[in-house]
Amino acid sequence: MSGRHMNARPKRLTRKQKEALSAHEQDYRPLCSIQKLKGERNMAQDTALQVIELQQLPIIVERLHSVKEDIERRTAEATSLICTEETYKSVKDARAQLNKEFKEYEAQRTAIKSKILEPYNAFEQIYRECVTEPFQQADAELKQKITDVTSGIVAQKTEALMDYYGELVEAADIDWLDDLTYRPKVNMSDSLTALKKQAKAFVDGIVADVAAIEGMDNAAEIMVEYRSNLDLPTAIKTVADRHKAREEQRRREEERRARQAEREAAAEKARAAVAMASAVDLPAPVQEPPELPEAGTQPEPQPELQPTPAADPILMTRFWVKGTYAQLIALRNYFEKEGLEYGNIKQSNAAET
Repeated sequence: MSGRHMNARPKRLTRKQKEALSAHEQDYRPLCSIQKLKGERNMAQDTALQVIELQQLPIIVERLHSVKEDIERRTAEATSLICTEETYKSVKDARAQLNKEFKEYEAQRTAIKSKILEPYNAFEQIYRECVTEPFQQADAELKQKITDVTSGIVAQKTEALMDYYGELVEAADIDWLDDLTYRPKVNMSDSLTALKKQAKAFVDGIVADVAAIEGMDNAAEIMVEYRSNLDLPTAIKTVADRHKAREEQRRREEERRARQAEREAAAEKARAAVAMASAVDLPAPVQEPPELPEAGTQPEPQPELQPTPAADPILMTRFWVKGTYAQLIALRNYFEKEGLEYGNIKQSNAAET
């Protein structure tokens, strides 16, 4: 190390700097300390590489090349062995012998490595105590100090921003927006002016959405949805889907009622048809007796007469029927097909019959 570097001192403040800071002695002391640290840092940079040096490289005496040819020959011989059911034990012994020799070489290598690392491990322990730990401790303390200051500044910016946001909300008459609605992330590098611009843009967007909603159908419903998510397209779609579902439900209900009315009308018609239906009691057919022959005469043989169809008399009876809807319709169809006349009877008479 040169004498110039050994005698280096921190840079001194000029007279004008001292005069400018004399009225603010509290600010002058930290500045002096920073200047001193800078000077010491420069000196430390010049000397840092000179506190650690390697005086002698480790000398490893080895004769590995002398055994390489022999190792390659024996390993080649072993790998050329043919392994069968009869020879696998010999192959297994050859493999075991190679592994044994390899472990012996490995033991020598690890022993050399341990001896080489012994001084380094001792050096690393000293280095950790003398260099690593002081630097890390200082870094942690400085980091905490910086965090304390920046956290306070960020908190002040956030408070000023939220006060401004509250004024915007009150002026726009949208006080249903609370402080939790707008929670921007404030960083140390953010300027308060830029943050206020962002807040104003946010509130202006809400005002524009509210004005648009007021001119829409179902404005009250849309506003309820909009307040929950501050997403105008989503609020509009939610309300539209809800009304569409209601209309679909109303249409299905009307169709159900129409089908029910049709079924009731058909059932009533069937009941009327069944009530008017009548059954027929057929009396026993009446045959005239044949003429008797006169006394003393033989009756003439009569040819066998073929029965001739007689006209069916028209009769009427009353009855009641109990069956399913389909059966009653079938009965009515049968009456109409056969040309039978039918009509209603009172329920009480039907029950008595």
